[in-house]
Amino acid sequence: LRGQVQEILEKKPTEFYLSTGRIIDHYNNARQTAECSKLDKRHEEDVILVSAEDAGQFDPELRYVMKSDYGESKPLRIKISKTLKKGTLFTTFHHSKSHINFLFGDECDNFVMTARFKSVKVRIEPSQG
Repeated sequence: LRGQVQEILEKKPTEFYLSTGRIIDHYNNARQTAECSKLDKRHEEDVILVSAEDAGQFDPELRYVMKSDYGESKPLRIKISKTLKKGTLFTTFHHSKSHINFLFGDECDNFVMTARFKSVKVRIEPSQG
């Protein structure tokens, strides 16, 4: 065991590991996403998926902000997921207004110079607004 897996299994982390992805195949371009009625009908806003084991730490009536060493998201709703492991969060990045990409900074892979993999440690707290 090493890295993220070791930390989750052996410690009680004060931060979560956030992974991101898409719920439907879609172009990686805000202009195209903003005008996609199929996406808006299925997924009108990004939400934070939380494991069932971590659900007790969150009030489903509140919105939460995720913060990393690079930036922070806008306030998002929480949704409980039975498929996530304890200590992990998941969100999509379909809507640019959520500022999900702000959490990842501008680091890139040293060999191929692509953006870093979409997984980062985050702190999560209730929105103050």
